[in-house]
Amino acid sequence: METVGFVGLGNMGSKIVQRLLKAGYKVIGYNRTKEKATPLIALGMQWADSPREVAKLCKITFMSLTDDKAVSAVVEGEQGLLPEITNGKLLIDMSTISPSLSRRIADKIATKHGHMLDAPVSGSPVMLEQGLITIMVGGEHANFIKVKPTLESISSKVFYVGENGQGLILKLAINISLAVQFHAFSEGMLLVQKAGLDMNKAIDILQQSAIASPGIKLRAQFILSPPEHSLFSIKLMQKDLLLALEQGRELGLPLLTASLANEALTAACGQGYSEEDISILFQSMKQMLE
Repeated sequence: METVGFVGLGNMGSKIVQRLLKAGYKVIGYNRTKEKATPLIALGMQWADSPREVAKLCKITFMSLTDDKAVSAVVEGEQGLLPEITNGKLLIDMSTISPSLSRRIADKIATKHGHMLDAPVSGSPVMLEQGLITIMVGGEHANFIKVKPTLESISSKVFYVGENGQGLILKLAINISLAVQFHAFSEGMLLVQKAGLDMNKAIDILQQSAIASPGIKLRAQFILSPPEHSLFSIKLMQKDLLLALEQGRELGLPLLTASLANEALTAACGQGYSEEDISILFQSMKQMLE
């Protein structure tokens, strides 16, 4: 089975590597803190000492990193992988970053006859474990076809979107809706609570109503009992909304509800909730009214 590289073994990256290993791929991985790699090494992942070493040893290298700064460091920094993505090698970035940064990196790689796909994902760690996240891919279609079987070992829902950066645009559009929907849901549940309705009963009914998206079904109960570990933090959601708002400005497109949701996230960060799951928005909004 083919050997692939993977840089970034955090909450999502580690689970993607697990699925690749389970599908029979040999994986060579790197993470800034090696401790996070220990369980994966026990499962059979090989360790590399730098992103550059990963890319040197693999024809296909994946990345799953937090933000623009992390991606820039891994790609272009000291021991970055950029010099090794040459002569037909492929970089697949599963991070959610600025589409303009992604295109700039893709252009640099193209000058060295390498290739890049942006392949951000939508879904929770639980959905990832079940192979149900959505993967949206931007880049050359021929490269997408080449790696589609590998991507399908991660999830059954893999879609080609268009040229470099367009997978990221779609991911940002999805996260606008996710943030706005949970902001509105929290507001509605404040109304329910203030009116004295049974919250558990209301949540049960709402989960069977017209607003019962996968996001609401997953998080509705969390407003009464927060998850032990954040599935998607306030800080990361705001990072994505700010990227979306930046794209809106570049395109001359006002994103009004995204702006409102972003202000709610700013308030939650100010209350010390930046690392909490986005379901904490209910508690944040309630706190502002007290």
